Amino acid sequence: MDWLFYNPDQRGEALCLANSLLRVFIAMHSFKAAQQVLSKLPVGTLEHAKIICEKLGSPDWLVNTIREHECLTLYLESRVSFMEILFTFLRSTYLLLIHLIYVHFNKLHTNRPVQPSSLTNNNNFMHTTYGPRGLAQRLAIEESKKEYLARLERWRHDTRLDTEVGCELIVCFYLYLCL
Repeated sequence: MDWLFYNPDQRGEALCLANSLLRVFIAMHSFKAAQQVLSKLPVGTLEHAKIICEKLGSPDWLVNTIREHECLTLYLESRVSFMEILFTFLRSTYLLLIHLIYVHFNKLHTNRPVQPSSLTNNNNFMHTTYGPRGLAQRLAIEESKKEYLARLERWRHDTRLDTEVGCELIVCFYLYLCL
């Protein structure tokens, strides 16, 4: 292809050959090779082909070649831009996913209700205390136990819901990557 660029009057033929190579490489999904073909084209090839087109009275094949080349380069540029946007999106989605997992585990380990100390030390207390004061203390312990169990059940429910949402997000993320 380089020999076609030696004579500036053959820029139209060089552009036609470059277009055919670009079509083949794009069809083969070999986009790096297509970029290499574009990098081989001398600067101003398209403008020079347009000048030749004006001098020769606009031959149809050259007009079509110029339009096709513009379309192919636009396609390759838009593909590169799309891949950059997609990479940025995936990176931000991945970071968001990592953040959600961190928040979930942080919530899992730090927000668990703490068992009241009266529940852990009340085994001997229940058998040795008598009278109305002992009954009031026993009722207070039972009430704090009910509150603790209710908070624990709420925490387990919230954790289960957060886990389901996190699992759905992870599955959606991996499905998006696979498609």
